[in-house]
Amino acid sequence: MIDLGYSEKIEAIEKEMATENLLEYLSSKYKDTGLFSELVEGAYKGEAPELNNTFSQWSGYVEGNECRRFMVKKNGLTLLSSLCLEMLSD
Repeated sequence: MIDLGYSEKIEAIEKEMATENLLEYLSSKYKDTGLFSELVEGAYKGEAPELNNTFSQWSGYVEGNECRRFMVKKNGLTLLSSLCLEMLSD
């Protein structure tokens, strides 16, 4: 998505992470891509609450560390990508 020019404000991603609504937000906003619909409406929808909760647990860690820890200044989707890599390595 990032390569296609999609972008999100960092604050919007952080807000949705903190409120455990990230997957629904992304699925709704990028419905035309179909990338998140399986997590919210499809075969994996039962896992969405757990994933949202996991992102919520990381929201405090991310806030304020966007540039220093993740080297991200502009795009919330890039921040999300970097966070996923961090989560996988943990």
